[in-house]
Amino acid sequence: MTTHNTANLEAGTVIGSYRLLGMIGKGGMGVVYRAEQLSLQREVAVKILHPRRMKDQKAIEDFSREARIAASLNHHHLVPVYDVGYDDRLHLHFYAMKLVPGRTLSTVVQQQGPLSVAEALGIISQVSGAMGHAHQMGIIHRDLKPANIILTADGQAVVTDLGLAVDRLADHKQTSKRVLKLVGTAEYAAPEQLRNPDRITAAADVWALGAVLYFLITGEEPFSGDTLLDLVVAVATEDPPRLHGLPPSVAQVISSLMQRDLDLRPHDGHAAQAMIDMAREQRLPVAQVSNRRRSTAGARRRRRR
Repeated sequence: MTTHNTANLEAGTVIGSYRLLGMIGKGGMGVVYRAEQLSLQREVAVKILHPRRMKDQKAIEDFSREARIAASLNHHHLVPVYDVGYDDRLHLHFYAMKLVPGRTLSTVVQQQGPLSVAEALGIISQVSGAMGHAHQMGIIHRDLKPANIILTADGQAVVTDLGLAVDRLADHKQTSKRVLKLVGTAEYAAPEQLRNPDRITAAADVWALGAVLYFLITGEEPFSGDTLLDLVVAVATEDPPRLHGLPPSVAQVISSLMQRDLDLRPHDGHAAQAMIDMAREQRLPVAQVSNRRRSTAGARRRRRR
């Protein structure tokens, strides 16, 4: 069986009922393409499992589980999945989802600098609502970070990439030790997730919401380290720096979302959203953030992984 290289599929290649138009991006699990759904003549995004994973039954199961979890959710700030399949000719697993044009939050901050407090609170309120819906359905994202949140031109935040998500209603007997290998997002992981990713609750996503909010306002990740061990120790023992420089209501929100005591941290996305919206009400109305490219003159350079 000859499996095609997903990173080298040419524009015009047809997989299932989708014609590929160009690559959008790639990650550890697969490659995402912009594509045309031939049956409905609309543009979609198609994620294709990496060929090197094709002989790994666990990877195939994880890929299918990612599609299933995403398809089970119905929220305007989450990317909907349309279809999942296997192409017998190319020998590739894939699934199709809504194409969301925009930039990731990491790109937005890199290009235009930190956002205003009002803009950041508005975005995180949207993301919290999406996570609240997922949490109600028993889903924990486990990889919430700026690179996995797209901001559209009209200021809508859309959460993507459920590759590490866990369904607590269906997967409660499964283990996911593979998460420990994906250390690149430790900057946004809750302390309890770094200790044992199999025994976390929705509160781990709440911690990540606080870390993303911190990043949007300051332009920096809340924790850093020269080595992974240094980073893990920082997450486990230190407070996010420079909280004293933020408006008191916002500093309190971040401190609460990133509270190490699980009894004091909001338990899910809806509880986090309620707290965030209270902070918003103490300020001027939140204008929608523009997704146009602003001048980067004078913008502070930030370390990005």
